[in-house]
Parts: sequence; structure tokens; C-alpha cells
Amino acid sequence: MKKRITALMLALIMVLSLAACSSNDNGAADDGEKILHVAESFAYPSLDAHKEYYGWYTSIYGITEALFKMGDDSSVQPCLAEKAEVSDDNLTWTVTLKDGISFSNGNAVTAENVIANLKRCGEVNVRFAQFADYEYKAVSDKEFTITTDEIYPTLVNDLASPEMAIMDLDASNDIDNAPVATGPFVVKSFLYNRGVKILCQLFHSISSYFFHFTVNQKKPPSNQRTKARGTTLFPVSKNGHFIVCNGTSRLCLPRNFF
Repeated sequence: MKKRITALMLALIMVLSLAACSSNDNGAADDGEKILHVAESFAYPSLDAHKEYYGWYTSIYGITEALFKMGDDSSVQPCLAEKAEVSDDNLTWTVTLKDGISFSNGNAVTAENVIANLKRCGEVNVRFAQFADYEYKAVSDKEFTITTDEIYPTLVNDLASPEMAIMDLDASNDIDNAPVATGPFVVKSFLYNRGVKILCQLFHSISSYFFHFTVNQKKPPSNQRTKARGTTLFPVSKNGHFIVCNGTSRLCLPRNFF
């Protein structure tokens, strides 16, 4: 009888322990603030989307966006731009921006902003060096042209690369640590090898709640490594949910998480 009681007590303790762990995993801090902690695969020194491959991270974190994006079927789809059309000689591309797009600080995204970003990316990222030499012309606030030296059929594919992010270069006083861009998340703090905290500000569509997201760039504890390694937040609103991805599996966070 005593053994049965002891077993029941141990079982109860285990249930309570699991419940506590579950409560902590939902992201709620002691002060009621909603925080989701995830671990990144390695530390990177900058949030400047134009440099190296850092744009992939700022894109995943929802800080930056490019003119186009790649769809699930690997097709190029509109993002900040509505469309891109090429001339009969296949040398001049006319890109039209979507109506009403803005940076997280409220400043409007214009053709001149975009041209400055494409040129800068070409200057600081060797993989897109050709964009520093192309000829650009702002036709209007929402339309501009890119003229290439030779036929470049995959130019729009390059414009869909996360490194070609559009940032408010005039307002970003410290692009390495706090870029101002168009994504639904804004940088709260960033320390190299310590992590990045971003604040959800869904100014494009849903503006009723804020969300703190912490990326830990340090090596996670061994007992959490399998669970945490390579896990990143994919902050795309889909049927009122946000999606946490680790490459293959997805965890959907319901809207009431926030």
C-alpha cells in the first residue's frame, strides 16, 4: 500500500513538473510580457541585410523585406514591388512598387529609396556587385527602371534575394545594430554573440499587439540543444498564427499567445 501511495505521489510530482515546464515554454515572462526564446545556429556580427548573408537572418526575423520573394514553388512573387517588366531588347526593367508601403518608422518607401538600396547592396556585397554599375532612373515615386549592360534574364530572382532588402538608409543611424526596414518586426536590441531582441509591430495590417522575440546566439544548454538548435521564427501571419520553423517542422502559435 505504501509503495502504491509513493508511486502516486511521484506521478503527481512529475505531472506538476511537466505542467510547470509547459507553462514556461509558452513564452510568458514573470511580469506578464510575452517572450519567445529561440536559439540560432551561429553568431553573426551585424544586422545589415546588405552584407554577407545577414539578410537571410533579418528576413527570417521579420525585420527586412525585398522587392520580391520566392514562393513555395520557387517562383518569384511580389513583395514590396507589384511587378517588374522588361523591355523588348531585354535590357531595361521597369519595377513598380506597391501602393502605400512604408518603413517601420512611417516613412514612405519611394523609388529613390529603393535605387539607393540596390546600389549600396552592390557596393558592399560582392555577390551583387553588378548592381552598383547598373543605370537607374526614378520614373515616379513608385516606379523606376534598371538598365543592364547585357541581357540578364534572372535579374528579378536577384531582387528576391534577402540581401537585396529595402532599408531606410537615411533613418538607419546604426545599420549594423538597428536597421530601419519594412518588416513587421523592429529591432529592440542587438549585441554580437549575445542575441537580438525584436519587437513585433504589425503596422501593415494588425496593429493591436506587440511581441518580444529573443534570438540567443550563444550555445544552448546540452539538455535543450536538440530542441533549440536551428530553430527560428518565421513571422508570417497565416490565418492569425505565427510560425516557428526549424527547417522541417513547424510550430504554430495561436493569436491568443500574444
